[in-house]
Amino acid sequence: MDETSFIVIFIRCFLVIFSMATLSKLNLKIKAMHCKSCGTLIEEALQEINVKAEANHETGIVNVEFDEKQVQLKKIEEVIEKLGYKAE
Repeated sequence: MDETSFIVIFIRCFLVIFSMATLSKLNLKIKAMHCKSCGTLIEEALQEINVKAEANHETGIVNVEFDEKQVQLKKIEEVIEKLGYKAE
């Protein structure tokens, strides 16, 4: 491996590690999420703003994973509230 290839590989690895460091994972309690359709609606709306979401209507919890550099928690809460739910 020549020096240039090594540098390119090193930079790519660094960028992958660096980008992973900004991911946040949170569990949000959602008021009024009573059925699976409610959860799906929330998941799809959050995916539109690049937030990975997994909703459980039985517990009323939405697990979210997002890049803090791209999306702030306030934006996630706003999207949920526009759907008629309350995130805590």
